[in-house]
Amino acid sequence: QAIDLQVFQYLRDTGELTVRVRPWIWAMDQEPRVGLLDDLIALGIRSGFGDDMVKIQGSKFMLDGSAGGRTAAVAEPYEDDDSKGILYYTKDEVAPYMKKSIEAGLRVAIHAIGERAIDVAIESFKEAHESVDITKMRNRIEHCGLPTDEHLQAMKDLELIAASSIGFIYHLGDSYIKNLGPERMKRAYPHKSFKEYGIVAPGNSDLPVTNGNPWYGIYAAVTRKTISGQVSDTVQNISVYDALKAYTTDAAYSSFEEDTLGVIKENAKADLIV
Repeated sequence: QAIDLQVFQYLRDTGELTVRVRPWIWAMDQEPRVGLLDDLIALGIRSGFGDDMVKIQGSKFMLDGSAGGRTAAVAEPYEDDDSKGILYYTKDEVAPYMKKSIEAGLRVAIHAIGERAIDVAIESFKEAHESVDITKMRNRIEHCGLPTDEHLQAMKDLELIAASSIGFIYHLGDSYIKNLGPERMKRAYPHKSFKEYGIVAPGNSDLPVTNGNPWYGIYAAVTRKTISGQVSDTVQNISVYDALKAYTTDAAYSSFEEDTLGVIKENAKADLIV
């Protein structure tokens, strides 16, 4: 990722960078990635460092795999299987690094899809919160695929953001239905529940995992339909307005840019798609 940052800066300096970049820096060694958290802290880098074109967001962690690949760390076995997925780290292993990041002024984004992974993420955030008030940092749980009501309440209390990959419901939904079954689908990427709990939940595609076109995610959030036309559930549907909000102002909120991105008003960026 150090090379990536060099490339972004070179393109910015030569006027070839045509999109604003908001990088999260990989924190811990995890094959094949090299962790850069200690390097960032040693350099004194904090969240927000950079300019309008390239701005550091914080540190990135990863706790489990994917529900489509049956590697997300779920609480109950996958359908027709005895596997509960893979949990890469326990709380005792990851929490000290997250706390170190937060204490150094680097926000945390942590990949957690299954219930067991989300539990580790939340308990680690709670531990960091004992020494630093994290409620205004806008830390994130990436994907946040299968949160329980207990998780949702804790996320609300800690003001965590659910960086929801709602686009998965459309592109990967058929495999989700097959792997998770109908009951779990009622709380998969639960945007209605996020709204009820007052949790900010920007939508994403997780490009290049799925197509980056935001309309697919917006469609999925409203209809809860997969690419084959299956209805994943009839519980978590949200309105078109709220789905658009997830991909505009809510997304901008997650990087402290809700006043200038994702909204049409005076002095805001004219970033529009038609």
